[in-house]
Amino acid sequence: MTASVAQVVIDIVAGVVASDRAGMNALFEQVQSVPGLLPGVYVIGPALFYLCLITLAVLNWRELGWWSPVLLAVGTGLTLFSLNLIPVAAVCFLFAIGPYGVRRTDRRLTGAAQ
Repeated sequence: MTASVAQVVIDIVAGVVASDRAGMNALFEQVQSVPGLLPGVYVIGPALFYLCLITLAVLNWRELGWWSPVLLAVGTGLTLFSLNLIPVAAVCFLFAIGPYGVRRTDRRLTGAAQ
């Protein structure tokens, strides 16, 4: 997750500091030339995050449902296929991990008699 936050910060800073697209590209090249940053922040870090997220869903499939790890894998695959599919992947992630936020046994949320 730290790698994803680092990506966002790098993107925002480059967008604010640069005056045009060529300036942004120059800043990205300068930042990505730091040894170890490119594989750590842009390749290995995000891959480990999504791998661990899918693993947690597989380990908790009985509480989440069998579709949770499937939707996480599909959403991750969509982002690997094209960054234009990030909104669709976000919907997949929402339906995959949404049950963690609202548990079926919480009587306050389900309206069941206490």
